[in-house]
Amino acid sequence: MQKYNYFVLGYNAIDYFNNWYDRSVFPNTTMRFVDNGDQKTPPSMETNIVHKSNTNLGCAGGWNLICDIGFNHYNLDVIIVGQEDGRVSEEVFEALITNCDSHTLCGTYDNGFEFSTFAIHRDTFAKVGRFDENFVYVGCEDNDYKYRCKLFGVEVVTLGISHTYNCSIANNNNVKPKKSSTHNADYMERKWGNYTYTKPFNGEQVETYTDYFLELHGLVKQFPSKLEYETFKKTNNENYIE
Repeated sequence: MQKYNYFVLGYNAIDYFNNWYDRSVFPNTTMRFVDNGDQKTPPSMETNIVHKSNTNLGCAGGWNLICDIGFNHYNLDVIIVGQEDGRVSEEVFEALITNCDSHTLCGTYDNGFEFSTFAIHRDTFAKVGRFDENFVYVGCEDNDYKYRCKLFGVEVVTLGISHTYNCSIANNNNVKPKKSSTHNADYMERKWGNYTYTKPFNGEQVETYTDYFLELHGLVKQFPSKLEYETFKKTNNENYIE
């Protein structure tokens, strides 16, 4: 098994990723790609695609699916979660896993972009829980998780690498509905009261799915990442851990 387990969540920049990701300088890395945008796969990437989602899971759902695959299917203790447009190196990977343990989640970039590429321990995911898929597309799901980490005594640190190495191709109003940004910000405020609540929604019972989530996904039995993981398991015959 390679030293670095790198899971990439893709949406609309697989060609960009394929151009910057030079396999010759990642000799100690196993790279697995989860395509969240039904993209045309370059021939050189075909063996790296471990799953193509049937619906847009957003960042939160995509990260949940990656954690399910990494922790449950491959039985890994620490995984590195990245994205197509966040450029990294094995030196970055080494620093990420060195600084990551069950009490510390380590991100890469500065200026609030820790989660553009981050290392997470299976115990952290079990303790803090899944990313909240009511944060649709992209936006605020990382702030939610950082605050939840704080409440559970998990420190979120960053290597402080310039965020200019992360060009945010999928995080702009050309590729996501403008409504999603407003929805996510409003949902974050309702959930945590400007970071004054110590329990979600100040302890009040709320609906499982927001209205905008239902508008996008319909009334589902469980969040989309769990449905996608069930599909993943059916198409992968290797043993997995539940």
